[in-house]
Amino acid sequence: MINMICPQCGDELEIDEGFRGGVCRCFNCGMLMTVPDEPDAATQERVQAPPKRRTSAPSKRRSSAPAPRPASAPKPIRAQPVDMSTIDASSVPVARKRRPPRKSVKYSVWGVVGVFVLALIVAIIVTISVLFEKPPEVTPEQIYKEQFALNENPYTKGEPNFIGIDAGKRTVVMIDSSQSFANYIDYLKQMALRSVKTLRADQEIQFIFWRDGAPMAYPEEPRAAGQIKRDMMASQLDQVFATGGMKVAPAFQKAIAEKPDRLIIVAHQVPLPEELTGVADQLKKANIKTYVVLIDYPDPFFKKLAEGTGGQYIDIPAARLRRWYEEFLNQGGQPYTPGQDDAPATTSDATPPATK
Repeated sequence: MINMICPQCGDELEIDEGFRGGVCRCFNCGMLMTVPDEPDAATQERVQAPPKRRTSAPSKRRSSAPAPRPASAPKPIRAQPVDMSTIDASSVPVARKRRPPRKSVKYSVWGVVGVFVLALIVAIIVTISVLFEKPPEVTPEQIYKEQFALNENPYTKGEPNFIGIDAGKRTVVMIDSSQSFANYIDYLKQMALRSVKTLRADQEIQFIFWRDGAPMAYPEEPRAAGQIKRDMMASQLDQVFATGGMKVAPAFQKAIAEKPDRLIIVAHQVPLPEELTGVADQLKKANIKTYVVLIDYPDPFFKKLAEGTGGQYIDIPAARLRRWYEEFLNQGGQPYTPGQDDAPATTSDATPPATK
């Protein structure tokens, strides 16, 4: 590439080597000029300088003198103007504006290392912030919504279930009947009566109520739903009251002895973990899948017990339990009472069961 300066506007121009010694036109002002035919200074120096003769054997020792710097780019030559009247300007090649020489970019080893270290530090900080980020608080309502459809009311759900949990082939339901459960016991008794209606005839179920003293069970052992008379069951459950303290170990032993494939536990407050020493291991050994439903009382021990047996741990707000029952009544449902037959209810003025 030939570099030159326009004699009229002074712009630095460049044109291909093939036009050396010819005529060109400035892209800026249109001035006609000759393309320099002389080689640049660097070329002249290489051609005119005689070769150096070696007078002695080369020394093996390195010279302490600094290495010579590479020659800078040759300065452009000022072109000579040409009489424009004697040449057709339209056929003359145009010399374009000279492009500045590209500077070679040299990367420092320490610079690359610094960038890598900085990126590594940022990645570590992001990872730590993600690992130790406090998860958002989840309400019992949200937990239940993730596991069950809130629009499916257990009182009116048609599939085999108890409190929204699918019933197995042989299911035992343990219900707290201590004083702490006084506000919920009647809702659960009605749910027990309703759930029997949803079971298939060959599905077996048993309800165990625990408190101080021996637990009460109905029926005495898991029985097929087709063999359970709900009017008789209502009479039995009418004798269940929420009173006294909490003694759950005998109820657990009775439930495990029945060898169910599914155990459902419903409570408000829970006993101390020391009272249930070894229960989790017994449930695992017997391969009993355990579901724990706690009403307004989350507990880490029962959560571990449920998940350790392959079941589920569920928190249900008490307001949701009451709302389900109210929806059931508003749809024309009636609570089961002793002596009531299995005919569907037709009135809508039923009232919630009174807490005993």
